[in-house]
Amino acid sequence: MIIVWYHFWQQSWLMPVYGKINLDIIPRFGFLLVDMMIVLSGFCLFIPYVRSLVYKKKMPSTKEFYIKRIAKIFPSYYLSMIICVIFLIILKDGWFNTFFIKDSLMHLFFVHNWSTDTLL
Repeated sequence: MIIVWYHFWQQSWLMPVYGKINLDIIPRFGFLLVDMMIVLSGFCLFIPYVRSLVYKKKMPSTKEFYIKRIAKIFPSYYLSMIICVIFLIILKDGWFNTFFIKDSLMHLFFVHNWSTDTLL
């Protein structure tokens, strides 16, 4: 929740001050938790390789690594895309246009950050 709060604070600059209670330090240093999550993720990704070194087992292959990542990331990513499209259909008239097609295709293939208009 602190990471979400940090990103919300970063975009809005709303200060969490309630009378004499100032909670500004919590979202202001939320970026540290983002960095900690990246380090933790790297550590967790490295565990199978350490296990194979310690127990003298076969190293995990690159193919196995990517198959596991795809199995973890793709389903939730595509589900969130489907949910966004459903909300778009419900809430917005004229949603189906050339930008929607470009944006959807670029997100579908994980290259949406290659174009400024689909990234922002």
